[in-house]
Amino acid sequence: MPSSRGPDVDGAETLPVVLVTGSAGLIGSALKQFVQKSLPVLRSQTRQTPPPGEWVFLDRSAADLTDVAQTRHVFEKYKPLYVVHLAALAVGSPRMLDRQEELMKVNNAINQNVISCAREVGVQTLLGALTHFAYPAETKQPMSEDQILEGEVISSAVGYAAPKRRLYELTQQVQAENNGSSFFNVAFPCVFGPSPNINADGPVVGALIAKCFQAKRDGEKFVVRSSGKEVRQFLYAPDIPAFLIRALFEFEGGLLNFPGHRVSIGALAEEVAGAMGMLDALEFEASIPDTSKTRLLDSENFDRFWPSASITPFKTAIRETVYRYVQQQTIPSAAKYTLPSHFGRVAAVTGVAGQDGSYLAELLLSKGYIVHGLVRRTSNVNTLSRIQHVLGHPCMFLHQIDIDDESALCSLFKTARPAEIYNLAAQSDVRISFDTPVSTGTVNALGTLHLLEALRNAELTSTVRFYQASTSELYGKVHAVPQNEDTPFHPRSPYAVSKLMAFWSVVNYREAYNIFASNGILFNHESPRRGENFVTRKITRGVARIKHGLQDCLFLGNINAKRDWGHARDYVRAMWLILQHDEANDFVVGSGCTRTVREFCEIAFSRSGMPISWRGEGIDEVGYVTGTGKVVIRIDPKFFRPAEVDLLHSDPSRIQKVLGWYPETSFAQLVGEMVDTDYEYVQVQQKILSMGQLE
Repeated sequence: MPSSRGPDVDGAETLPVVLVTGSAGLIGSALKQFVQKSLPVLRSQTRQTPPPGEWVFLDRSAADLTDVAQTRHVFEKYKPLYVVHLAALAVGSPRMLDRQEELMKVNNAINQNVISCAREVGVQTLLGALTHFAYPAETKQPMSEDQILEGEVISSAVGYAAPKRRLYELTQQVQAENNGSSFFNVAFPCVFGPSPNINADGPVVGALIAKCFQAKRDGEKFVVRSSGKEVRQFLYAPDIPAFLIRALFEFEGGLLNFPGHRVSIGALAEEVAGAMGMLDALEFEASIPDTSKTRLLDSENFDRFWPSASITPFKTAIRETVYRYVQQQTIPSAAKYTLPSHFGRVAAVTGVAGQDGSYLAELLLSKGYIVHGLVRRTSNVNTLSRIQHVLGHPCMFLHQIDIDDESALCSLFKTARPAEIYNLAAQSDVRISFDTPVSTGTVNALGTLHLLEALRNAELTSTVRFYQASTSELYGKVHAVPQNEDTPFHPRSPYAVSKLMAFWSVVNYREAYNIFASNGILFNHESPRRGENFVTRKITRGVARIKHGLQDCLFLGNINAKRDWGHARDYVRAMWLILQHDEANDFVVGSGCTRTVREFCEIAFSRSGMPISWRGEGIDEVGYVTGTGKVVIRIDPKFFRPAEVDLLHSDPSRIQKVLGWYPETSFAQLVGEMVDTDYEYVQVQQKILSMGQLE
């Protein structure tokens, strides 16, 4: 690619210009936004350097392209080396028949003037935008590029389709002259995306969204006048800019079909209805014949041109389009449609399959978020058990991405554009961290850095809010009681050391790059979803098994260790509040009360009808059922930590005063909920045993 268009009046070199017509349209707006916000990304989309120095976006206010004089003036003014020709007059199918003559006249004039003026000023590369309408009405499916001239265009859309076919012919004529320029076309399937112009008479996606919203608002059925069986091909407009830029600088000419999702009208309607909570109101009028035949573009050549390209998942794209449309509407106070306070906000949650991740996903979904949950690539049905109940939620999307895969993280962030990122992924077992210190550090410390770098490379630094799950284990050998945000850290395990690096990494990125990044220093928080390798769950599961005769005794380590315990459900609410604050900061999250492991055992056994007492000292101390004398707890030194943390006691004054957060679940309620859940689980297990189905 030439480094300049030539010297300007002062003799200085000027970088080449890319002129984009139709910048106010759906694709043009997406391209304009992409270029304005993602100039560094452009360098990764093309192997040529430097990228164009100036992008000029034309809309109708800049020039009437049906007027050759105005068109020539614009081309002579900017002297573009590259042109992306998107301009066209388009209307929805219901109005197309009534405006065929106007469409034909306007679009032919636009195309003729743009091609002619581009040739006059010596444009090197021109990319013209076609649609599936440029292809024959009757041809085999899917349609490959070599089929475009094999028949007449659709008669009912001839006013729009014929000029698109003519544009292809014009570019091919220029290409045949072999004058060193490259004039070619790309073809889109049905394009959709967020737009202020969505209405009930427009293209199918927007029309269904508008009609579904009207039905929701008016308390009526959402009726689709179709059998729903007709298949269309759809491409999300925000996906197109990267494809266009790559093609503009690297495609060698001819015609290139862009990819898209092949979806039935019925499936499309279900996605739209699901986004608005209208699935129960959705009906199809199957008696009405489908008006269009299936028309699909074959993107095999595109796949060869850009093998690693990907498009936004269809569900995600529809959700985003629906949410933005609803946000633009004026909803009367008496309307039955109530927009959630955070309707459509996008959040990414690492470690979503864990205890905290599952509760946080529930909370965010309840507030109307689109949630992108991240789990390890090795995750399976068992590891996803905590989130099985939300996987079917229309706003919940699961991604198998390891936290050290910075490239995959960056790709997701570029696509999903989260407003909030919650990093809950961790190797969080303190005892195991002594056995696996290196892998613990890799996940907890370096994983956080990978996330921070990924969001920076995805250019989210000015828009995203980042939450880091920190831990009270940072205090370790405590220097003050209770511990607050100013208490010195003294970690006493590889887990705590790794979390210390993550903590300071977040602070560093906050100060160095002005990222809204906050640490939540969470004290111990439990729930029925806690892993069985944690002492609290080990106790409640053991109590239930002892009660049902499936276990004789529970073996524990330091039962005098004091912890500040709360319910995970309360603590994820604190995480969310931290990111809603006006300023990024670090917050201690805890109950402000301490309990020993001994007290946890006493409440748990009492809840199951087996109150316990104690006798003996040190490693010889035992817990026994009061009245029967049966020993149910013994001390085993193998469960002692190499470096014990004896006392963790939070001072949550800051989060209480600044964010108004207080725990809603008492210690006794927490233990009771965990015991009851494990009791029911073991009861089912015992029933299976009695049936001889479990060895």
